Amino acid sequence: MQYLADFNKLHDWYPTDLEQRANVNYWLHWNAGNTRVSTKMLRTKLFPPKTGAEEVFAAGVEEFARAVSFVESHLARNGSTFLVGDKPTLADLAIITEIDQQSPTAFNLFDYTPYPLVMQWMKACEGIKSYKEVFQPVQEIAAEYKNK
Repeated sequence: MQYLADFNKLHDWYPTDLEQRANVNYWLHWNAGNTRVSTKMLRTKLFPPKTGAEEVFAAGVEEFARAVSFVESHLARNGSTFLVGDKPTLADLAIITEIDQQSPTAFNLFDYTPYPLVMQWMKACEGIKSYKEVFQPVQEIAAEYKNK
């Protein structure tokens, strides 16, 4: 994403201002070790292991809750609509894909009600051009999963 944004001069998505870029980079790297744990929850529900599925899922929820709580705290401190200011960046694009798939509009594996700022941020991300088009296949797969 970083290369494509630079190559196509998408500076709104990946700012050239060094401080803003550092903040976007922070979130991109943070995502890899934090909100990415959401896949543990999803994998456990879609492809349950032969033993210990509930324990693995519960551990995934606990790890994911720490990540979501961190995002909530950041949004409270930062006071902005998005992770790095009032416009979406690559940071939002990377992290929303981990967070929205757990929501009630998809697989419904995590309760976001204790995180009102994260819920507001998710709603703001829905306004990103092409969000609905990209999220629709996730919702369709989730609906198929729920019908099994």
